[in-house]
Amino acid sequence: MSPTESHAAPHILLIDDDPTTIQTVTRALAGVGTLHVASSGGEAVRLLDQVSPDVVLLDADLPDLTRSWILETLRADPERADVAVLLVTSRGDEEVEQAALELGAVDCLTRPLRPAIVAMRVATQLRLKAAHDRLRRAAALDPLTGLIDSRGFDDSLGREWQRCLRSGQPVSVLVVDVDRVRRFNDHYGHGTGDRYLAAVAGALRDCVHRPFDVVARYGGDEFMVLLPETDSNGALQVGLRMAAAVAALALPHAASDVASHVTVSIGATSYDAACSAWLGGDGAPFTVIDPGVQAHDLLASADLALHVAKRRGRAQQCFRSIDAAVDAARCAA
Repeated sequence: MSPTESHAAPHILLIDDDPTTIQTVTRALAGVGTLHVASSGGEAVRLLDQVSPDVVLLDADLPDLTRSWILETLRADPERADVAVLLVTSRGDEEVEQAALELGAVDCLTRPLRPAIVAMRVATQLRLKAAHDRLRRAAALDPLTGLIDSRGFDDSLGREWQRCLRSGQPVSVLVVDVDRVRRFNDHYGHGTGDRYLAAVAGALRDCVHRPFDVVARYGGDEFMVLLPETDSNGALQVGLRMAAAVAALALPHAASDVASHVTVSIGATSYDAACSAWLGGDGAPFTVIDPGVQAHDLLASADLALHVAKRRGRAQQCFRSIDAAVDAARCAA
């Protein structure tokens, strides 16, 4: 099966302070997507961080530095490099149009705007982006489970990490490891092992319900879960739900020394710029935030928590602070 896909309306950002243009575009794009309007460069910067638009309509009458900065910022960010920018120009703005196209704008809309043309041009760019997104997802699918693979996960993590830093929203990562897979394959055979891994993958995928949550097969019997806008408590709840869902499959595992059925061990970590401390298992606070933390530190921290879960007997979940200087974890079977 394919990963969960979003069916939400696309987001369109109009950067323009002309009332007639705003009114025309609003009427033209009714039903096409969710329109957000910025009437200044500063407001545009704020909305670019908050909205993650699929298409941007950019006023050519903005100051050159502001217009160029917006275009260059979009193209320099891997997360937003494929966002289509349509320049809204007045007749006779050939030099502005050329400069914008050189910086990455894909098309121009000429004032006075005609609603039908605006709707068609924007719809065309949305179709192209949707097709590109489908190809990108298909290229990063694991053939056994239908989940995205490690490359797709790393790309998603990079995008969500940048969004987390811009928005101040938390982000969490879980690493899920199927217990005693080698013993299982020796006992039942690799064919049965593959079928069981596919079943586990389906159970994990069914435990996330938001279109931007990511479940990936990272390699072998290891799965990664990316939970944007999720703090530690939310991450722990998802992890417990996943462990219970796998146990509910009741897949026999006679060779396991953990349980008579297939189980998983889970390591969890979170980054939350709004918090300064988590509570450890003994109720004592310990520091989370490290100014030098990077996206890969999330993976390392979750992996360390997984090792703790395994040392404590497997078939449980452990949370570890992202602060590598703190060797503390809280676990729950």
